Parts: sequence; structure tokens; C-alpha cells
Amino acid sequence: MSNHLVADEHEETGRKWFAGDAKKSARGFIRAIEAYDTGLAKYQANFDLAYNKAVLQLYIAQRSRLLPHLPVSHLDYLQSTVEACKYAQRLEPEDKDALFNTGQALSICAEALEENDDPTEAIKHLINAIEYYTKCLQLQAEELASMPAADVDVEDGDEKEEDRDGDIEMETNQDHEQGDNVAEGRTLRSGSPRFATVIYPTTEDDKLDTAVAELEAIMQLLSLFTEHTMRLIPYQDVIRIGDEISQGMPISHSTTDDRQPYEIALVVANYKAEKGRVFHLTGILDIENYSINLEAAFEVESGLDLGPFSRNSKEMGVGSNARGDPSCLHAYSVALTKLANTARVHEPSPSKNDIRWHALTRAHDILALATTLENSASPPPAERLAALYEERASIELRRSNVVPQKMWMDGQTRLTLVKNAAVYYRGARRWAEQVRNALRLQNAQLTQNTEWLYEHVDLPIMESVAEFLAGQKEKIGVLRLQPMVTTRGDAMVVKMREVVQEMVDEGMVEGPVVQDLVRILS
Repeated sequence: MSNHLVADEHEETGRKWFAGDAKKSARGFIRAIEAYDTGLAKYQANFDLAYNKAVLQLYIAQRSRLLPHLPVSHLDYLQSTVEACKYAQRLEPEDKDALFNTGQALSICAEALEENDDPTEAIKHLINAIEYYTKCLQLQAEELASMPAADVDVEDGDEKEEDRDGDIEMETNQDHEQGDNVAEGRTLRSGSPRFATVIYPTTEDDKLDTAVAELEAIMQLLSLFTEHTMRLIPYQDVIRIGDEISQGMPISHSTTDDRQPYEIALVVANYKAEKGRVFHLTGILDIENYSINLEAAFEVESGLDLGPFSRNSKEMGVGSNARGDPSCLHAYSVALTKLANTARVHEPSPSKNDIRWHALTRAHDILALATTLENSASPPPAERLAALYEERASIELRRSNVVPQKMWMDGQTRLTLVKNAAVYYRGARRWAEQVRNALRLQNAQLTQNTEWLYEHVDLPIMESVAEFLAGQKEKIGVLRLQPMVTTRGDAMVVKMREVVQEMVDEGMVEGPVVQDLVRILS
């Protein structure tokens, strides 16, 4: 039996157990990768083996349920996935799917590097990803330009087959489930017992997929632009590429195939938001024009369904009765919060507090609508609601630090905001509990002391901080006596200090109260 058939059998086992037993599923996928490695040790130049191994690794990399059961760390696995994709691409340097997948692997790895507090390596990966996407997009455009108009969209059954030389019988699972971003909309390399490989011509949808992926990588790269990293990022060249891509994209809210509603418009709006932030940091835009451009990017130019927050909705194709789309609303609130934080760090003058207040208040109102829409769903999405309530709480704390003088009212406005934050954190914690309970039903090994709880224990800590700011200073001390703290010992106290420090760094806690918190946690 060929190595490819062995890999196929193990891969089928992995898919069979994916929904029920993540550990068994991961074991099957790992054995499939080992079978590919065995084949590549004998036939190092076989592109099909290298390509399918890379696609499988990329598929696994996007399945969070599998990651805890891999034999190496998450970051090490992602780095090996990048190398697998690059290896396949080197065998056929102009294979468009291999180029696309390498860009995907680099982008995913960059995100993990950023979470691991390694922005320098994340920047390198993203610059490399943009290079792969650019080459892929160029080849796709050339192929489409050379096609007769009637051949651009290929009907089923009109596949073009090319024979490949090789000593290995090639056969892949025709029902191969692709990853969320693995050459999405493309067909995996597959072969028949006649040593043939099916090649599908490029379509306009393929080109659009690549353009969206590249613009997302550019947006991700620009999000890492700070006064400390600006020398590492060729932002002028990157923005030039981003502008060319975004200007050529259709941003209509109507969708085709399995594309998500507003997917393209969201990517373009988010890109413009990050571009505006970079322009502000480099002195091209002052904070006022950064704010004006941001609002225009989302409310006027995008055609996103922001409900009552949309302007010129009829002209952009959004119905006058639009209720608002939660994903659009959430993206806009994130951009507004980032604007307020940029103003806090780079425009600390009290004269700029009105800009921060305006941005945060609009973000708060937008998230309130998003929360209402999500709560009306059946069933309500617990994980998304937990995130929404947490963000609403963080915005209320930020607003409490920039209350306009005309609204001071003996401190009542600020007190109301921090009390609201505590309530929202409580709501986030309750929705997170529902997520945890659902996970417990899926996996009997999940208990009260699992890493999942440890990773999400920041919610009760932040809730206690909000209550502390509202005058209930005993709450932090009480939290230290809870079982989840005492069972973790010193590690949990360290976690509490880390969460408080993050709240300070992100502008949620300011002023003399910071020293009071530090003293209590010492």
C-alpha cells in the first residue's frame, strides 16, 4: 500500500473521531502526517505528497480542539506547518494553491507569535505572507487575463487533467474537509490510480479569496505598527498594496457561494481603520481627522449594516429597515475603542478627552445594540455574548476616566459607569459559565480545576476590580479567599496582578487608585 493511501486511512480516522473524541482524532491525523513524512523521505521531490501533507497540517492548525493533543507546543506546530507549506511551494514555485496556503500558514503563525508577545517575529511572518499572497494574486490575474471569457467559470465535469511522472500511486479522499482558511473555495490536489492530478483553472472567486486574505494580512501587520516597531514595517509599500486591493474589491453586502454577509466590506473597513491609525502615528493625520476618517470608513463608505448607526444606507444598498448586523457592529466598536486608546497614549492632553469620550460612548451604544441582537437569537450564542459583555464593561471603565467636566455631577456619572462595568463583567462571567458547562458535557475530563477555568478566571478578577472602584474595597480581599485562588496558590495571585496590570495598561484603571490595588495585591 502506498504512503498516500496509508495517510488517507489515518486521515479518515481523524475525521471520524473529530466531533466525539479530540484525542483519538488528533492521533489519527498525526499518523497521517507521519505517513506523508515516510513517503517524502523516499520521494523528496513528489509535490502531491508534500502538498497534501501541508494542507493537512494547516487544517489541524485551525482546529482548536485538536491543538492540546498534539505532541509539540502550539507555536512549534505552527512553525512546522509553515515549513511544510514552504517545502511544497518550493517544489512547484508557481503553484497558486501552494502559494496561498503558505500565506495562510504564515498569517496564522504570526497571530500566535503576537499572542506570545513576540511582535518582531510576527511582523517578519506577516511581511513574508504578503509576499506569497502578492505572487499568488499576480499569477491568478495573469491566468484569468489569458483565458477566453467563456472558460473563466469551469462547469463540473470539465476538469483538466495533467499527467505527472512518479512512482507512487496517488489517491486522496474526495470528501476532504478543508480548513476554515485552507485554500478556501479551491480544490485540493488529488490523484487517481493512473498517476493523474486534477487541476482546476483559476476563477474570479479564487482571486477574490486571495485578495481578501492578503488585505487581512496587511491589516494584521498594520495593527502591530507602534512607535517601537515602525522601523520594522515598510508601511508605505504595504499601504500602497492595500489601497490597490481594497479599491478593486466589491463591497456590496450581497453574498455569493458560502461567503459570509458583509465579509468583504468588513475587511475593507477594518483595513481603512488601521491605515488611519498608522497615518496618525506617523503625523499624516491629526487625531480629529483620524476620528472623522474612521467614522466615514464604517458609516458612509462601507455599506455595512450598522442599523441606526449607518449613514447614506440607501445609497450603499443597505435597506432603510436594517436592524444591524452583530459582526459589523462589533468590528466598528473595536475600531472606535482603538481610536480612544490611541488618543490616550499619544494625545494625553485633557483637551483631547472629548474625542475619547465621543468614541467610547459611540462604541458603548453600538455594542448595546449588538448585545440586544445576539440576545434575541435562538439559542443565544453564549460565547459571543460573554465577549460582548466583557467589552462593554471595559468600555465603561475607560469612559469613567474621561467623563466631560459638564457631566461630573459630584462624581455620580463616574460612579454609575464603574457600577455598570461590574454588572457587565458579571453578565460576561455568567455567559462564560454556560460555555464551560457545555464543554463539560462534551468532555468528561473537564472539571472545576481545568486550564479552561484558569484561562478565563480574569472575568471575576475584573469584576472585583470594578466593584473596588465603585467603593466596595473589600471585594479584592474576598476574591483572594475563593477556592479557585487558594487551590492555585501563588500562581493565582500572580494572575490577579497580571490582570490588574493589563487593565492599567489598557486605560481601564487610572489615577491614585492604581497604587491602592497594587498594595492590596502585594
